[in-house]
Amino acid sequence: MLKQNFKFIVLYLSCFMASFSYGFIYILPVIVKNLGGDTVDVGLILSYAGLAALMVVGFSGRLSHFFGAGKICSAGLLCNFLGFLIIYKMQSLGPSIYLAGLLLGTGWSLYYAASPMIITPWVSDVRRGQHLGLMAAFVVLGTGLGPCLGQALLLHGASIKNIYLIPLFLSFLSASLFYIQAGESSAPRAMISKVAIKSEKQAFRIFKILKSEARYPLAMVFLGACMLSAMMNFQTVYADEQQLNFSVYYFSYMSAVVLSRFLFGNFLSRKNPLAATPLLLLLMILGLALLLINHHNPLFYAASALSLGLSYGLVYPLIKTQAVNITPQHERQEVLAYFTLSYFLGMYGFPLIAGFVIKAYGFTALFTTLIVLVALDCFIGWRGSKRVGLT
Repeated sequence: MLKQNFKFIVLYLSCFMASFSYGFIYILPVIVKNLGGDTVDVGLILSYAGLAALMVVGFSGRLSHFFGAGKICSAGLLCNFLGFLIIYKMQSLGPSIYLAGLLLGTGWSLYYAASPMIITPWVSDVRRGQHLGLMAAFVVLGTGLGPCLGQALLLHGASIKNIYLIPLFLSFLSASLFYIQAGESSAPRAMISKVAIKSEKQAFRIFKILKSEARYPLAMVFLGACMLSAMMNFQTVYADEQQLNFSVYYFSYMSAVVLSRFLFGNFLSRKNPLAATPLLLLLMILGLALLLINHHNPLFYAASALSLGLSYGLVYPLIKTQAVNITPQHERQEVLAYFTLSYFLGMYGFPLIAGFVIKAYGFTALFTTLIVLVALDCFIGWRGSKRVGLT
């Protein structure tokens, strides 16, 4: 029991440091602006990251079967290390920044897809939602602290270049920890070969999956990721326009996500995880509406972040748990890969659209668009919960 608890502690610590390092990507608009770029350039960089993620994530399940999920996480974080190294060395906005985007997209997608696969053989179906929620909470804690620390250092006179020494150190350290864990999380070689062959024969059966009940969580994670990507990647731009401190948003959002998952995640993930999503998504719409009417008001700003953090913080692990629970055991790795693929489609694809909308029409148009997307997400969650309730 003690050894099992220690394994979870090391895993959560590794996830926290990996996410802490990745959180510095959210202050990318600051360095892009210093180099003469704008929101469209940020969207393009993230699109390159998305292109890499889409190319890699579909193979993450089979790579994890062959080499072990821990080693794939380690390799991904080494890619992140190289991406941050390019940003640290960059002197002007040129092609190298797009290479950094490719590396960061590759690295984060490998880590993000493979890390839940470490948990899967350790726990039962009943406890899986709790552990996935805790893992996701540590991920959000790390990604939220990244821009908060970056803002604090900027206010104390640190250069934006030197700030990127922190994610360099953290990504390398987390890569080392995941590599150490690889021996613990790997399956026996015979089992790996058997599963890999089966996975190879059944790979990329996207049409079958889209006909199953898993299509509801897959659609919902895509729409939620569109909202999240716009809010997280352009928050520094919005805060500058409204004369607000963007660390207030990230800290409030992070706190709401972590507390909600620790307090309510296990309770809500029982039986039909989709049942609670419509109400939570209405709360998300409220958070976006607060930003829509906000005018230099730090209280509205913090309240919006709390609403979005509480809602998204609970919705994401709920739909992830549902995607796993309604899928047969032998197809779960594949569905997790497609779940991650849907997430990255929104996370890396939507910022390019958001960047154009901000540049051409402003944040009012962006928040209106996001409210429409979340309303659609709410309808899908309601419909999906009703169908699950009938089965």
